[in-house]
Amino acid sequence: WNANSGIKVELRQSGTTKYSATASSSTVSWSPVVAGTYDLYASINASSLNTLVDTGLDVVVTSSGTATIDYYTLTLQAGVGISAVSGGGTFLKNQTANIDATVSAGYTWEGWSTISGNDPQ
Repeated sequence: WNANSGIKVELRQSGTTKYSATASSSTVSWSPVVAGTYDLYASINASSLNTLVDTGLDVVVTSSGTATIDYYTLTLQAGVGISAVSGGGTFLKNQTANIDATVSAGYTWEGWSTISGNDPQ
């Protein structure tokens, strides 16, 4: 899922939308929320707000209150000598992102670098 600013996010139970919000930062919150387990749906991108997909993630609210989802977006760019990169996307806070790069013939892998944001680990 791609939870960049401006996308639509929903909490659903049994296919029925219970809560809906538009992301404005790296946190989406709903309040008040009834305790329960919800399926997290999100629009594909900001230009396709009405096309929501099941992210495969469950949101569990243990007591009535606020449901908050913290996430980060990882964008990968292929540099010189890299023919393809994969694994970028939007991930829940503390979720591991598996990334990969394909090195073009005649080049040697030197490692990942940061263009902006936090250093890679």
